[in-house]
Amino acid sequence: MRLLCMSISLVAAACAPNISPAETPEISAEFSRLATRLDSIIAQEERTGFAGQVAIALDDEIVFTRAAGFADAEHHVPMRTDTLIFAASVFKYVTAVTVMRAVEDGEISLNVPMNTFLQTDSAELDTITLQDILSHTSGLGSSYAAESETSRDGALTAILATFDERADPGVFRYSNSAYDLVGIMLETVYKAPFENVVENLTGIHEYAVPFAFWSEIDLLDPHVRAQPIRPTPPELLNRNYGTMAAGGGLFSAESLVNWQIAVKREILTPESLQMLFTPRASMRIGDATFGGFLVDHPQLGTVFQARGYEDRGENTLLADVLDCGLTFAVMTTAGPVEGDQRPAYREIIGNQIFDLALEFCADRTEH
Repeated sequence: MRLLCMSISLVAAACAPNISPAETPEISAEFSRLATRLDSIIAQEERTGFAGQVAIALDDEIVFTRAAGFADAEHHVPMRTDTLIFAASVFKYVTAVTVMRAVEDGEISLNVPMNTFLQTDSAELDTITLQDILSHTSGLGSSYAAESETSRDGALTAILATFDERADPGVFRYSNSAYDLVGIMLETVYKAPFENVVENLTGIHEYAVPFAFWSEIDLLDPHVRAQPIRPTPPELLNRNYGTMAAGGGLFSAESLVNWQIAVKREILTPESLQMLFTPRASMRIGDATFGGFLVDHPQLGTVFQARGYEDRGENTLLADVLDCGLTFAVMTTAGPVEGDQRPAYREIIGNQIFDLALEFCADRTEH
């Protein structure tokens, strides 16, 4: 078993207390007093419209999992703790982990130009490195050029056409298209579909149960995938390069936490983990890392986060409260949608979990 030299925790948020006792893991004595308060938070937010899940682990063991609301309100399909929810850009973190595995295997390097792998006519890819892309410092914009593109060549052409909008390299600029390029690069290097590359390098289906790639399931079945407030456009319901490396995975909150536990204990070496979580560029909420962010919390200190938001209503928060051993995740389909000025449920519930963590982590430090 590979051991991590730093503690990593996910921040996930809430799911409602409408689950059977069999679905609830045994809660440790030190955490049990907070579980009731978490249930109250989830129940309160469910009354305001929250539909989603929360799972929390202490010292790499799941101690709390809840589901709230409906996976499909129109047809009264309840949300379960094993219902899949689209994680949106949180999947960039999975892509980054996959890249680090490929680096460990010696198949790719972080600091060579992307054209080393892609061999296009693009002058920009003669200078942009994989490290630039993973840290959002390539200068590429946040377009969705590859959405609905079903062929690798078509997706690459669409992304290259956006390069005239490139900003100054070296400065943080969030980019979906850049991560789409990583998926195309991995397919080119391994001569296999992106999904196969991720599975073979990370074993994601083994460690994250349940999990599905975007292309693996019936996306309109609410018994499998929780349906967002706004329906998924028909042109995106099939495998496409815009719903792949930049955001192409579905988890439950519990499986997302278990994935993170596997990343730090099994999937990556300590050296790769240190590279994965090294701050790369300053931005509004903290510092960009490969696939995520380091955020300075006033009382809790540095927190690793991976964040996902989809304008149909899906949003996810993963966070790692360093040195506390507390891992939690919030997943929801309940918004807000694009144009709605309300804060996302990942923030509403996540911030309340942070508040509880202040007390809990302080007690752990004292003892």
